[in-house]
This record gives sequence, structure tokens and C-alpha cells, in this order.
Amino acid sequence: MSDKNAKFVRMVTPDHPCQWGIKAKDLLDRYHFPVDDQHLTSMDANRSYKKEQGYEETSQIFIEDQHIGGYKALGSHLGMKHEERSGKSYPPNIAIFFVSLLMALAASYAISGSLSSRL
Repeated sequence: MSDKNAKFVRMVTPDHPCQWGIKAKDLLDRYHFPVDDQHLTSMDANRSYKKEQGYEETSQIFIEDQHIGGYKALGSHLGMKHEERSGKSYPPNIAIFFVSLLMALAASYAISGSLSSRL
């Protein structure tokens, strides 16, 4: 567990689950930071926070009262390479390939009565 505390300010509404905020929260959890997760629950609250604090975007992360920035800045602060932060997208691609293959086999069977590709 990290001995440093993190404050995390992000927009969280039912209509807008901020993907960068979700990723940043996951990263803080994986590094075992005790997190004060502060939610901005409306567009107005988000605009006001950004205007008052002088930030262009939310989410904003602070570790021991030191401003880190957003998700990408957090990854850099933790010494992570870009590939380690972004994760892998292979499982969805593999699933799409296999579903397409199964659909092609089903269509072939429905048309010719077999899985053979001979005409």
C-alpha cells in the first residue's frame, strides 16, 4: 500500500461516465493509493471547477497535494510506459474474428448443407 494519499477530482454523472477518469481511478487503485475520490456531478459543476481552478479538463489528480494532472500525466508520474497504461485490445479483436468465422460457417452450411467450400 502506498503511504501517499491521492485526491482525485472527476466528472461522474449517470449520462457521462468519463473513460479517462475510470482509467485513472483504476491506476490509482492498482498502485494502492488511498484515494479521496471527489465527484463533479453535473456539467455546471464541472465547468465551475475548471474555471475556478484554471484547468482545461477534468479529471485532475493530486498526490500529497502536488498537482499531477490527468490520466496520462499520472502514468508518466508513476514511471509507466505508454503501452503499460493503455492495456491491450486483442480480446475484442479476437472475438470479432471468431464470431465472423462462425457466421461464415453457418452461412456455408445453410446454403450447401456442408462446411466444405467446394463448388
